[in-house]
Amino acid sequence: MLNKNRIEQRIDEDDLYVVGNFNGGDGDDLLAFSSETNKVHLLIFGKNSDKWQSLWQNENGMIGGWNFDTDDRFFAGDFDGDGVDEVFLFSPSSDWASLFSYEGTDFEAIWINEGSGTIHYWGLDYRDLYLIGTFYGVQDNLLTINYSDGWSHLINYIGLPAHPSNYKNS
Repeated sequence: MLNKNRIEQRIDEDDLYVVGNFNGGDGDDLLAFSSETNKVHLLIFGKNSDKWQSLWQNENGMIGGWNFDTDDRFFAGDFDGDGVDEVFLFSPSSDWASLFSYEGTDFEAIWINEGSGTIHYWGLDYRDLYLIGTFYGVQDNLLTINYSDGWSHLINYIGLPAHPSNYKNS
């Protein structure tokens, strides 16, 4: 049977999407940024019906203080090992990177690099390859591979609330 439900939003080539279990529910959610309308939506499918439903939205293109741009790169993973996915964001144009957790009513930053252009000792570059997986331990890690020389780092998030740089190289 064809599902005729649709999101009332035009899809544009500059839109950004990431899939993850951000709310701790039974299935994955869709976090979508519209470059045309500058809206950000956290969508779930089929919770009480067979339709897309907006779990959270922001009209100004921001989550937790992060203002989306079409060149941003973002990824989902359970970086802190709590069973719920977080969103890792990196802005190649400003060198800022951050890790956000959905807290039921909004996204909150749990780590920020403050525009240093690095995660721990790894210099961020938009040309590098970024992969998310449980490569080491029980939580997701960020595997970065340098575009020019092939060097790689496996980066682990360590949740130390008072620590200024919660990522470390494994």
